[in-house]
Amino acid sequence: MSEIIELKINPSFRDLIPPLADHERDGLEEDIKHFGCYTPIITWNGFIIDGHHRYEICTRHKLSFKTEEREFEDEKAVMIWMIDNQMGRRNITTAAKIRLAMKKHGFLSDRAKERMRCGGYECKGSVKYPEVDLPQGSRAPQVRDLIGKEAGCSAKTVDKRSESY
Repeated sequence: MSEIIELKINPSFRDLIPPLADHERDGLEEDIKHFGCYTPIITWNGFIIDGHHRYEICTRHKLSFKTEEREFEDEKAVMIWMIDNQMGRRNITTAAKIRLAMKKHGFLSDRAKERMRCGGYECKGSVKYPEVDLPQGSRAPQVRDLIGKEAGCSAKTVDKRSESY
């Protein structure tokens, strides 16, 4: 057995993404115990940014795992990547996608304010929202349109879900 690597955990990163449901976590644990941890744990400056559950399972069972270090401009860029990475996964509900898209919107708004302070220029590593296709002559996209596009749902669904937060 190889040496277990000790990684750092930033609570802001760990708590950004909703935790797995108990049955999902149990399934992941059984899979790792049977087949090993074949998906690398992604880190930034030694902090886990993808793989908190895998790391906990591997360290508890003293199983080896691989890591992959990524480079980002700052913590906000890390969190935007984390949200984008999570959005492509099947185990996330529409409500969770909307919450994550809202968080991402907040990070992107902060970045826009930073660009304005810098004279309106794009900063290295800046991230933009996807374009929203609207019929010609219609209004400019609103935040709920952008969040809906990101979460894969309608602006009305965003409105309904937002009321419950």
